[in-house]
Amino acid sequence: MSKIFQFFQWGKMDLYSLEKSYLEIIEKVNKNSITTFVTSKQQQEASLRGENKVFNFLKTNCDQIFQSVVVWNKKLTFTTEMDFICIVSGHILIVEVKDWFGNMSISKDQLTVTREYIDFNGFKVIQDRTNPFFATKSFSDDFVRFMKLKHEINVSSYLKKFVIFTRDNFKITNLNENKINVTALFDYELQAALENLKENPIEPISSFPVNLPSWDYTVSNKGVFHNIVLNKKIQIEDLCIPVNQISHIVFDKDFNNPSNILLKNGDYIKGKINRDLIELSGHHKLSRTSISFIKFNDFIHY
Repeated sequence: MSKIFQFFQWGKMDLYSLEKSYLEIIEKVNKNSITTFVTSKQQQEASLRGENKVFNFLKTNCDQIFQSVVVWNKKLTFTTEMDFICIVSGHILIVEVKDWFGNMSISKDQLTVTREYIDFNGFKVIQDRTNPFFATKSFSDDFVRFMKLKHEINVSSYLKKFVIFTRDNFKITNLNENKINVTALFDYELQAALENLKENPIEPISSFPVNLPSWDYTVSNKGVFHNIVLNKKIQIEDLCIPVNQISHIVFDKDFNNPSNILLKNGDYIKGKINRDLIELSGHHKLSRTSISFIKFNDFIHY
């Protein structure tokens, strides 16, 4: 196997021992903010519009806020994400934001909703989507499990679950049929909801973590930042390395060439990575993407 092992302490390494491209891309990631990659620019603008609006309010009205929190499901086969988790007067808020417009109706089984709206091109669209109330409840269950497993904290009695809708031209036609214990709010109702929590404080969890898990950070060859979560192991020639032992990977522009891998223990490895064997959460494949850099998130790979 063609590989190089070099031990160094992060911040005290010999710069000549790492290739120039490796250092440059790490510097780029450290200087740039990481944003979610969405293929449609219009979808991106719509999504970020609602989340930014809610985020700007929450960050000035909550004691603590975490964004894009990701946890594994109970089978450790897939991840679920929540837009925000906030702490307000001891209460823990699970917050999902929807910048939807048009009408939405909830199915009888509570698993899906039907949306009817006019799209950006002026066409009428009717589509079935996962019920955001059901998704928020599912994430809440996964988050409770994560906090017990990782931090030995039972947060069940502290949780308040909200789905916040951010457009005035949106209507839920049968909200009274919602049977899931998740509260629907329009963004203009959020202030009153937070004030009610502040008027009824509870003893906060003193051992609540400073950081919560989020995405693995990645960069594509086209210079676009986007987020993924990798599953369990990476095959580097004849080595099989658990993801929770890896700090960074930089792929060569030619994927047939060796890649640079920095382990958390300080070892530096150079070797060919079989991209066909790399799985994202949910068993999606990484091999057809243009990803050139991965920085693994310590709080989700444990």
